[in-house]
Amino acid sequence: MVGVFQTPHPRRPAAPRAAIAATAAIPVVYVDACELAGLGIAVFARRYPDLRLVGEAGTVAEARELVARTRPAVVVIADSLPDRGHSLAAELRAAHPGLGLVAVSHHTGDSGFGQARQAGVSAFVSRSAPATAVVAAVRHAAATPESFRTFGVPWAVEREVGRARTLSPREQEVLRLLRDGRSAEDIAAALSVGTGTVRTYVSRLYTKLQVTNRSQAVVAAAGGELVGAGAR
Repeated sequence: MVGVFQTPHPRRPAAPRAAIAATAAIPVVYVDACELAGLGIAVFARRYPDLRLVGEAGTVAEARELVARTRPAVVVIADSLPDRGHSLAAELRAAHPGLGLVAVSHHTGDSGFGQARQAGVSAFVSRSAPATAVVAAVRHAAATPESFRTFGVPWAVEREVGRARTLSPREQEVLRLLRDGRSAEDIAAALSVGTGTVRTYVSRLYTKLQVTNRSQAVVAAAGGELVGAGAR
């Protein structure tokens, strides 16, 4: 299943590419193995003038081709795909760092949430969340694709606040410097410590935030508001 609005469809009339630019709507690609869900999302998108569904895909291969061809601002990935779409999300994040990614999932426990976050998505939405939550997630992903937020998953927000409380002042300072793009040597100089000490702090941060690299730590910092813009 591949649907693109530039191509006429009996249920979804064609929309010229120029119209997308003229309305400044957010171009969205929807990926879901369930074709009925795709029909629903098309109707849903038409209710919001700042969103424009430019295509639909039902497999990972179709999604790759569609994203390359339509260049959307946001890709919404449903958990009906193999491994809940996490591999596709990680692949798209690596290939398109500025692309907004929204994961929509029935699996809102630690496993589903954590795997989506590891994949580098911009937003995580519960399938049971209201339509307004999905719209908010798409808008967030378009505006700040490298940050992370949850929608319709209240416990996840509470957990992020709890994580922030577990970070020591020095760990928060290291996290802020990581967010600012500083190298281990720069951080060591700024804090007047050795690089070995910095690596220890970074290792502790990764463990507490349940991440494995700097990029994921930065996403965690932005999504959970673990450090303030002016923290020192």
